[in-house]
Amino acid sequence: QCRRIGPVGARLLCVQGTSFQFIGPLIGIGLVAQSRALAAGSTADAVAYGLPLIFGCCIAAAPAEMAAAFLFRRLRTVITPLVSGIVVALIGLGLIKVGVIACGGGFGSMGEGARFPFACWQNLTVSGAVLLTIVAFNCSANRYLRMGSVVFGILVGYLVAYFGFGMVHFETGALLDFNVPVPFKWGVSFDPASIVGLAVVYLVTSIEASGDITANSMISGLSIQDEGYHVRVRGGVLADGVNSAVAGVFNSFPNSIFAQNNGLI
Repeated sequence: QCRRIGPVGARLLCVQGTSFQFIGPLIGIGLVAQSRALAAGSTADAVAYGLPLIFGCCIAAAPAEMAAAFLFRRLRTVITPLVSGIVVALIGLGLIKVGVIACGGGFGSMGEGARFPFACWQNLTVSGAVLLTIVAFNCSANRYLRMGSVVFGILVGYLVAYFGFGMVHFETGALLDFNVPVPFKWGVSFDPASIVGLAVVYLVTSIEASGDITANSMISGLSIQDEGYHVRVRGGVLADGVNSAVAGVFNSFPNSIFAQNNGLI
């Protein structure tokens, strides 16, 4: 995203990640693959969790976002900064529940017999230490401490969890492994209905990406009215589609521009 290659790239400091909007549809595609395999006489263990179909649909549906990149100028009257801003805000609001669950200990703490049950004082102490550390460093006059506040908060949380409650267990042997991504390691398959459904999610994600690029442009002191803005949005959304297709080839999930680094900028 930082360096445009041909028409691909926003030339902005944009973070890429998998949007949570894809989670539900990808789980649904995996269940479709599982049902189809079970109907054909395969066992649940032989389904490989539907990964071949998931990655195949991610690759096949990615051109929908690539096409949306070139239609952005015409859709400008519909996808206004207000619309894209609302989409980004709703996504952020939807993630509040994820953060609250994580602060309480995560889904793993909700089961019976969990060593640290959900919302127990140990979990709340760790999450509270992280939050207070981030707030404290953000109040610092030193800009480097402010920029590193999240990293410092994570480190403090790990120290409290490890030395205070023995929550963290490191498997050092696993840390030494090195794996080279293998294209189509799990295979690839396609389903027309699943591809269409995922293509719709790609289009929604392009709206999110345009909103993030708009915010990123404003924070970077760039205009959101000139031709350069349209080029940035087109290149950024196009890069999302291209990166998502490449990710599917290497057994990973679709990519989308995130706005987490706007505060750092």
